[in-house]
Amino acid sequence: MDSNAEKKVDGLSKEFLVDLSRILRRHGSEPWHQLADALADPKARKKILHLLNELGTVAGRKHEPAIPREPREHRSNSNLATELIEQVRDQDPSKADRLRKFLEDYNARRILSNRRDVTAFLEKLGVTPPQSYTRDKLVRLVIGALADMPIDQLEDILGRAESREKSSYSELFDAITRPRRPSH
Repeated sequence: MDSNAEKKVDGLSKEFLVDLSRILRRHGSEPWHQLADALADPKARKKILHLLNELGTVAGRKHEPAIPREPREHRSNSNLATELIEQVRDQDPSKADRLRKFLEDYNARRILSNRRDVTAFLEKLGVTPPQSYTRDKLVRLVIGALADMPIDQLEDILGRAESREKSSYSELFDAITRPRRPSH
């Protein structure tokens, strides 16, 4: 039996029908009943068929199989943060070293150990993180925000956080949000 025949139901590919079932789940049954009613009317059916043909033309799939996409290179968020640090290294090696140490502590969850803390930290830096981002995705934004700081501000914030007994979010947060008291 032809392998293409096995993958088709009434001339439609099974993949297409699966995609349609996903649309059904997303929108519920009412729009499908409305579509079926519209197809019963010859005038509406003609318009719908024209629309479907236009969509097929626009999608480039009227009579052509889908063009397979090249697989994207997968890079973890931590790798992307490391790449950002390497870009900083070209201009300021000492800043890159501080960021690398911060990334190690971040990945080990010694600082900013949960998403809520990371979000609050970024907001104090003036960055509004997307709500859909996980803690692991937020690392790119954290490193980016820290990389944009002048080295003296970065050293001050990270230095004060490290000078305490433990390097925690609250200490880092305090270091950022509370200005250093001038020594008299």
